[in-house]
Amino acid sequence: MPRHDENRVFGYGNRNHFGKGPKGWKRSDERIKDEACEALYRDPHIDAREIDLSVESGRVFLRGTVQSRETKKRAEDCVENVSGVVDVQNELRIDNRTISHADESLESDYRPTQYGSTDLDRNT
Repeated sequence: MPRHDENRVFGYGNRNHFGKGPKGWKRSDERIKDEACEALYRDPHIDAREIDLSVESGRVFLRGTVQSRETKKRAEDCVENVSGVVDVQNELRIDNRTISHADESLESDYRPTQYGSTDLDRNT
């Protein structure tokens, strides 16, 4: 009976080479940015609308504002796991003036009147 070795796949030797690409290859900053933005977008605990993300030589820079210290850390952890990221510079600031989605929809209904005050537009 052949010996079963978990480190061998179809006789090709060790399978501990995950993440080792061809010589000289590295993921482009544009692709890292796309995947990092996608990771933030997909996280249900992060409102990324006020996050500015940029990438330079594999270093991800997070700037802008988030609602809490937990969200700041979660955003960093989220992009840190993207393939090709070398480092994350988390320059996010915490803005405690969080607006709920209900408040946002109300704000969009306000419009200035001709006298400079605000009036609620109820389509009436």
